[in-house]
Amino acid sequence: METKELKEDVIYHMSVIGIENMKLCVIASNRKEDRQILDKQKTCDEVGMQIPAIFTDAGLVFDAGYVLKDIWTEKVLNREELHEYETPAEGNGRLWAYLMSLEKAKKDPTYKPFDYIFQYRKYPNAEEFKKAYRQMNQYNEQTTGKDYARDLLATNPNEVLKSYLEKVDYGMLPKAAGYATTCKEIDKKEIEKAFTAPVDKLPIVFSETGKLEYTGLVYEAVRNAFGAQKQPNNLIKTCPLWEWVAAKLNDTIDIKVETSKLVRMFENLNSKDSKVLEAAKKEDKKSKKEVITALLDTIYLKIKD
Repeated sequence: METKELKEDVIYHMSVIGIENMKLCVIASNRKEDRQILDKQKTCDEVGMQIPAIFTDAGLVFDAGYVLKDIWTEKVLNREELHEYETPAEGNGRLWAYLMSLEKAKKDPTYKPFDYIFQYRKYPNAEEFKKAYRQMNQYNEQTTGKDYARDLLATNPNEVLKSYLEKVDYGMLPKAAGYATTCKEIDKKEIEKAFTAPVDKLPIVFSETGKLEYTGLVYEAVRNAFGAQKQPNNLIKTCPLWEWVAAKLNDTIDIKVETSKLVRMFENLNSKDSKVLEAAKKEDKKSKKEVITALLDTIYLKIKD
């Protein structure tokens, strides 16, 4: 179905149109996590789609800076290939849930897929689309800081954001990822502010690229020390270790020298100390964080300047 055939303020039913008769692509940075899709499928199976999705011209979405992928092949599309394609501005998760329900119906003849419904919306320009799209995400109660960060990075190649998101995708808690990246927490509110801020007026934390060189070296040394290149252990995943590292880098008068010392500390970490750190837990009146901090301090004092 061509975009020019779609009209605004009309509710379209995929059960009538047939998804195979549409050319659809999705924003690559939009989330597509199995748990969320399964939850949406279950809800739509039970009560249907209470609110229609919103489709718009894929070319405009591309012009707004987003990378687009065909829903069937997951091929990244260029501008010239987007003729007749539509993209869900809202309803991406439910679209994947609908595709999942169609697959389920192929295997189970007694199962009837829910009806995916949508409206077409024409935006005046790419900037207006981006603004509307981000507002829709902002007021979606399931939208996380990770989702905001991924969307921001899709149209803004910010180095702090990129490094932070890589750590979150690796498996670290967002708060820990913030300390490991910038030596401070990057909270959801700051990412939300960046959503509507001009590129040159992002929150200060996203312009502080000076520490990335140093935090990156320590981050890799820690992962190597614990043999955790593919996924983090609980020590790396959580905050105590990274808050301790951040305190060292924030308090030093020579961050280059301090980074070198921290890298050497983790490069020379013996198996006994690494096991003790990984197994650390609350002791008597000491919290787990206090126990880990004390252990790190003891190891640190053994490293020569």
